Amino acid sequence: MGAGTPLALLTAESRQLLAVHRSKKVGLATLYREIEEKLRTVPPRDSMLRGVLEGILFRLHPLVQGAAAVQYAAGEEAIDLNEIVPGDYGVAVLEGGAFLDDFSKAFLLGWAAWHLYTDAVILRMKRGATRPAHIQIVFEEANKILAGLDSSSSEDESGQSTAEQFANMWRDSRKYGIWLHLITQSPSLIPPGILSSCNNIFVSQLKNPRDRDLAVAALQQIMREKTPPVRGRFADFTALVLEIQMTFDGSGSSRDILRPLIEADLLVLDELGAGKTTPWVMDLLYYLVNTRYLEGRVTFFTTNFSDFPRGQTESLTDRVSARIRSRLFEMCRRLELRGRDYRAERLASREGGLRL
Repeated sequence: MGAGTPLALLTAESRQLLAVHRSKKVGLATLYREIEEKLRTVPPRDSMLRGVLEGILFRLHPLVQGAAAVQYAAGEEAIDLNEIVPGDYGVAVLEGGAFLDDFSKAFLLGWAAWHLYTDAVILRMKRGATRPAHIQIVFEEANKILAGLDSSSSEDESGQSTAEQFANMWRDSRKYGIWLHLITQSPSLIPPGILSSCNNIFVSQLKNPRDRDLAVAALQQIMREKTPPVRGRFADFTALVLEIQMTFDGSGSSRDILRPLIEADLLVLDELGAGKTTPWVMDLLYYLVNTRYLEGRVTFFTTNFSDFPRGQTESLTDRVSARIRSRLFEMCRRLELRGRDYRAERLASREGGLRL
């Protein structure tokens, strides 16, 4: 590769090597100064070009100040983006930094992920189907990176909007051995084309009604479209206990109450351990849990009781019996969530700061 060779004549590998070499000599501050110099030469009447250059400088400004200026300066330690993980295995964290605004973070992290993806696609095409790339890219706080990418955004030469390009990236990534993950507190801000390609959804606490509606809609879609269809049931533990107790006088059948819960592909049993139960009711609950345990059916349990209570508080075993608790060890993966009583929080906000 000789000096003066047009970039269009270079191979993809040569252009990448040139980009790495240039990064060792030129940083973002260099580009910032060149744009400043260009702006000084723009005629006062050319308001359009002046506005464009001023907008670019405004966006670049956070990247050439303080710690960011050091991070994105020229340096001999510059490497190819694909080589940030040495060898075949490892983890690399691309962190925008607290010193960057949300736009700068979104630009840098979104741009880096896009290049990792496109480079992996090229490698797959060269290596063939027998040696796909194995990359997992996690977008933390994805709403800050991907929000606002709608179909009305500006189009590139291919005619695709930015949202469509990222949606295609999510849809096709598994072909190339790439797994993409979203972590977000506001899923409703993620473009629909991206969300529709997410196969697995883990939901914790969602406060925005739009986010909750989105999660419920996704679960309903899974239950409706999965083949064979998933039969799901939700049961409140206290209500279930009362229903069973009401059959004691012969007015109903406990078998009719338990059968739908036993046969459901997915059961959510809420507030496990709430309310006092009789030995007879506890035997029926054990029958429900044990049958699902033996048949390997998926069950979610929620409870406010701990295995390690403090003070005089009863443990979960005290509330549901050792037999049921023993089966939960194999049926469940324990996920502990801590937080304040949201009902007390809502009351405090309504009554001007009262704390309970």
